Amino acid sequence: MSLNGRFCSAKKIGLLGLRIGLALVFLLAGSPAAAQAGGQVHLLNPDSSHFPTFTLNFEAYDAQGRFQTGLQSSQVQVTEDGTQRPLADLNLVQPGLQLTLALDIGPTLAYTYNNLSRFEGVRKALSTWANAQVGVAGDYSLVTSTGSLGTHQANAGQFAQALDSYAPDLMKTQPSLTSLIQALDLATDPLRQALMKRAILFVTPMLPDSALQALPNLADRASQQGIRIFVWLVLPDQAGETAVSKALNDMALRTGGQSFTYSGTQEYPDPETYFQPLRYIYQLTFASAINSSGAHHLIVSLNQAGQTMTSNEQAVNLTVTAPNPIFLSPPAHIQRAWVTPTAASADSPAAKARLEPLNTPLKLMIEFPDGFKRPLKAARLYVDGKLASELTAAPFETFSLDLSGFDASARHTLRVEVEDQLGLKGSSIETPVDVTVAPAPALANTLIFGLEPVSLLLPAGEALGAAGVIVAGVFAIRRLRRGRKASPRRRAEAARPRSRLQMPVPMPVMRRSPLQAANAPARLMRISESGHTQPGSAVPLDYPEITIGSSPKKAAYVLESSSVDSLHARLCRTADGQFMLYDAGSIAGTWVNYAPASQQGTRLRHGDLIQFGRETFRFELNQPDALPQVPCVTCEPGDLPSALNEKLP
Repeated sequence: MSLNGRFCSAKKIGLLGLRIGLALVFLLAGSPAAAQAGGQVHLLNPDSSHFPTFTLNFEAYDAQGRFQTGLQSSQVQVTEDGTQRPLADLNLVQPGLQLTLALDIGPTLAYTYNNLSRFEGVRKALSTWANAQVGVAGDYSLVTSTGSLGTHQANAGQFAQALDSYAPDLMKTQPSLTSLIQALDLATDPLRQALMKRAILFVTPMLPDSALQALPNLADRASQQGIRIFVWLVLPDQAGETAVSKALNDMALRTGGQSFTYSGTQEYPDPETYFQPLRYIYQLTFASAINSSGAHHLIVSLNQAGQTMTSNEQAVNLTVTAPNPIFLSPPAHIQRAWVTPTAASADSPAAKARLEPLNTPLKLMIEFPDGFKRPLKAARLYVDGKLASELTAAPFETFSLDLSGFDASARHTLRVEVEDQLGLKGSSIETPVDVTVAPAPALANTLIFGLEPVSLLLPAGEALGAAGVIVAGVFAIRRLRRGRKASPRRRAEAARPRSRLQMPVPMPVMRRSPLQAANAPARLMRISESGHTQPGSAVPLDYPEITIGSSPKKAAYVLESSSVDSLHARLCRTADGQFMLYDAGSIAGTWVNYAPASQQGTRLRHGDLIQFGRETFRFELNQPDALPQVPCVTCEPGDLPSALNEKLP
């Protein structure tokens, strides 16, 4: 061989090696991650929509590229941020395959071998495969250079019938990329099943050189959409590699597919060798231990015959925050009063006067700001900063506040804390509650002749009898004392004034001590008809919301006036310390400085004049920033706004 011949041969060998290297690069780029045992494990995008439960989908292939269908849970491991997590479930899922046959027509397909045209050979191979898939779940489409013969058919038998009935004019149609472009468009339609994979089998004669520029772009489009392209290049005879055949082969490798060149004598490959690995997927679930926001990393490993195959690493970005508990309509006031036993329970040794209620329910709403609702481990109720109750089992939405220790009127604070299964703790704001305890009955703390009092501890009928005995005893003692001369000491004691027994007086709604009113951030001062502030009329505004009306059942502060609705208005304190007045849809209206207050609210300022119907108040801040511009309060009804006069009865 001449020197030039040897140089050309070496050049050809070098080019062949370069092409093989590029093919391997493209194959690895478009196929699952390689593993140590010669097989492959490919981890798909994690599903964190049900966090803290993760769902992972992965593929497992043996060294020959066949999908492994017999994996057990004991062979699979999940690593989360470098720590192994136990599997909750592992399933082999067969969602089916979305397959589109793109059949390109041209004169080359009319060439015969053993009295069989190349077109008939292609149709025979594909029909045999399709008939073997009858009953197998899938999505089948058939497009040609001249149009579609059926799209998204669930039955492979229909696909085979459409292919068998197709009779193109092979000599009048020139090869092109029309069918491949249509197939890519169809492959982007919504999947019949969520986990289906997409594939295209492109059967074509040799394409013109004008296709060279478009093929790389089509390969990029398919790769981005996860569509594998398999190519059957049908040639008239054995021919060397061309630029077009190389571009078709590169397209198949870049998308994770394969290519086959038919030159007249070979057997067509069984398409199922392409599609079997695409019909399956493994799906596993596990409980995550992630309790912080940011990027987290997941890996799946397979242990088989003492060897380990490790998948590619997938990152998932999460925002994880603590749960947020909120009291639902917490009580602003709790009133406890002494209750005497009934006649039916008087015989019980424990039948004594007691404070009621004994407890009160507290309902919670638990929010998950990160959007991932998850189980709780515990809920804890704190009263005045001390743990009062703890729940360690569901339901966590209701506490029963024990009131047995609340035996004196005072203000207390409530706070609830919850802890989720990830160990994250969230706390509510401190909520004030005023507990009012009625004074104990006088006889309940008084001894008669050194014995327990009976008049308040016995049922009504028996108490009358006991009272008669006591009265008779008193008269008997007086008779005995009359027979004796009282000593000077006893006469002095008898001359001392004795206090009368006082029964408890029910406390009116919203009554406060002067000290409480003075310490409140703001107050309402009632204005008389003469325009002067009424002494002792201060209504302290020391709660986030106060309702005002004429009904004790609907309003916290009751105004007995025919011009005031049962629920007339609401006065609320905002988070930044401002006060807003809202009309509650009253008939006579709510007015601020003779202007109507809307249901959307009016901001109050120190010295504002407020009218609930015909009832007039002045709003005062405990620590005003500036002296108010005091409006006139001595106006006659005729001087009021006409809208108010029209509404007032």
